[in-house]
Amino acid sequence: IDFSVDSRVLQSVCNAYELLYWRVNRDEPRSLGMQIKSDQRDQEWATWSCTLGFDVMGIWPSGYDRSDINMVARLNDENRRLRYLAA
Repeated sequence: IDFSVDSRVLQSVCNAYELLYWRVNRDEPRSLGMQIKSDQRDQEWATWSCTLGFDVMGIWPSGYDRSDINMVARLNDENRRLRYLAA
């Protein structure tokens, strides 16, 4: 589960290996917890632990099964470069 930089959107991966987006903005109580169907490709994320998504497309070598990678962690180094670890 990961939060967007503005804390208004949450992303998760379900058991069917789908990347899902959810509204978590308390300023809009009617839409709180509703699934977002629109594209979130350009959304900035404060954290990244989901095994699917645009930022981690390169972690899946040819021939890997969806269950081969169960966890991802994004690290920011001192040069503000992003590094991803997959296990």
